[in-house]
Amino acid sequence: MKQDKLNISVREERPEDFRRVEEITKEAFSYPGRIEQGGIGCPYEHWMVHELRNRDGILSLSL
Repeated sequence: MKQDKLNISVREERPEDFRRVEEITKEAFSYPGRIEQGGIGCPYEHWMVHELRNRDGILSLSL
């Protein structure tokens, strides 16, 4: 059986990554009714990533 190798690179977020990281975070933590339940218009995890980046400049949050 042939096994393919994955080439994975881990690095800190860069400004050009912000939008895609937020899209991925929102998609990963969304499920039917979740956004409505939270009352903030998005999953809490998405909001936390956004706020920690904007308020505190924590770029290593999303590796």
